[in-house]
Amino acid sequence: METPESNQNPPNQDGSNTNASPPPLNAVKPGDSDAQESAAQQLAKVEKEMSSFERSTLRWAKTAVLMSGTAALFVCLQWWEMHTGSTDTHNLAVASGKEADRMKDFSDRMKDQSDRTKDLADHMKEQADQTKILAIAAGKQADAAKALADVMAKQLAANKELIESQGASVSVSFGRVINPISFHEGAPSIVFSILIQNTGSIKATHVAVRFKPYYSLMGNNIFTEPLQRQRDSCAVPTPPAQEWSWQDGKRVDLKGLRDWTVTVDPHATFERQLNFGMPKPTDAEIIKWPPSDVIQRNPTLAVTDRVFPVVVGCIDYQSGAMPEKHQTGFIFLVQEVYSDPTNSTAAPTLVHYGVDLPPEKVVIEQFFFGQGKKY
Repeated sequence: METPESNQNPPNQDGSNTNASPPPLNAVKPGDSDAQESAAQQLAKVEKEMSSFERSTLRWAKTAVLMSGTAALFVCLQWWEMHTGSTDTHNLAVASGKEADRMKDFSDRMKDQSDRTKDLADHMKEQADQTKILAIAAGKQADAAKALADVMAKQLAANKELIESQGASVSVSFGRVINPISFHEGAPSIVFSILIQNTGSIKATHVAVRFKPYYSLMGNNIFTEPLQRQRDSCAVPTPPAQEWSWQDGKRVDLKGLRDWTVTVDPHATFERQLNFGMPKPTDAEIIKWPPSDVIQRNPTLAVTDRVFPVVVGCIDYQSGAMPEKHQTGFIFLVQEVYSDPTNSTAAPTLVHYGVDLPPEKVVIEQFFFGQGKKY
């Protein structure tokens, strides 16, 4: 059975095939232009004489060759990329290795630094422990020193108390009213005595009494003013005794003739007279009595002028021959008996201004603050 190929390409009479495949292109010598042109013409003639199947096959062959070339080019490019990437990867690996070496060196240095820091921390901890031990020891020494100081302070206080108990100790109390309170041209004159008692075991020497009277206003400062007045008078040193005076135009030496201080024997009492006159009170120092609120409640009461003399002072002395100065303060209030025969227990009242007061109507009270005060 004949195939289509045999029908399409019948053999010649001499047995050759006129439609046989064209001779190979490389039959033309390269470099010969005429031969090359003839070969191109022959190739074109051959292609025209080809069947559609052959032309399709040729196109596919060309396409295959082109794709093979493209694939080869792609493979070459891929190989070059891989080669270049391998080189870069190698270089990166080398750089990474170097970086890893540097990081290892840095890590080693950090470890060394950490070790040194740890050693320093351990050393500082040892120093802190030693400091703590020293602080504890210093604290114990301070506690011991404080305990010793407390013992010494208590011993000194006991010794002082013992010395003072064996020395002179002066107290002051009210004695008696000697003269009436009299007013001369509005200025009062007051005389009463105080008792100076030495309760100690040795003599109280250089006993000197100093005092100062003033008019109190019975205000809100009634509890603080006497103490302040006492402080102002007694906080300063004892003024020196007068050593001379003028008599008949001549200077008279008083030293040895007049002693301004006395000596009080142990367990003895010495009475000292306070004889003084006060200046005429100012209008501000005169108290209207009863107060205005009492008058408002009882308008029939008579309003009178009153004064409130207060005497502040102190006694300076020495205990035997010891040079230390001692001091005992005192504050006395000068009042009069409340004139109400129906109430014998009534508290004393203020002194009527300008009205003489007999001794039995005079009341001398010690202020409950400032007794025995020392400045």
